[in-house]
Amino acid sequence: TVRDIIPMMTKAISIAYQGTPGPVFLEMPIDVLYSTQLIRREVEKEIPKKGVMASIVSFVVNTHLNNLCTGMPALNYNYGNDKVDPNKDGLTLSKSNLENVAKILSKAKKPVIVFSSQATLIPKNLEKMVDLVNSLKIPSFCSGMSRGLFGKENQNFYRYCRSYALKNSDCIILLGISVDFRLRYGSSMNRKAKIIMINRSIEEASKNSPVLWKPAKLINYDPSNFFLKLGATL
Repeated sequence: TVRDIIPMMTKAISIAYQGTPGPVFLEMPIDVLYSTQLIRREVEKEIPKKGVMASIVSFVVNTHLNNLCTGMPALNYNYGNDKVDPNKDGLTLSKSNLENVAKILSKAKKPVIVFSSQATLIPKNLEKMVDLVNSLKIPSFCSGMSRGLFGKENQNFYRYCRSYALKNSDCIILLGISVDFRLRYGSSMNRKAKIIMINRSIEEASKNSPVLWKPAKLINYDPSNFFLKLGATL
């Protein structure tokens, strides 16, 4: 019915933000996409004109149409009540996980960070993440939608030596990237390194593990929020 349009669109947008963000297919029946008058006019052409069946079919069809078209939101509907907040993802972070990662990073001599699309979902965190990387002076690489995060002049941003860096690092922090073909399914990383995987999706975070790589920590949380909280802990 037309009453379902806004709730279903809100649900679809909410699902699109969950886990690894992506598209959601929402199909609407054609009879809620056209005007009530047009639908009624087309349907009434098929109703019998005479006899008992005419009355029965007419009653059923009109009941259906009345239900279908009742409750249409007004043009000045307040969509603020249906707003989806990507920050409210339902994910939680334990203090012990945060402290353990902080301990691993503080002991590392050759840490590397790989940013990916999930790390850019919260715009207000972008500049803060760059400032934190500059403060920690950790070599960083970008993938997916995070490309351009640092600009071309940043001294902590590297482009062409990621494979070498991952093979020689002793601590690798993966912020929202899946260990798939982009990281050679895990074979591009130093097996002795402490690998920290931060991902909004457990399924994406666990790809090809523990066969080809094994995380020291796998945390189901928003990458940018985690990184900023990590910086506050160090």
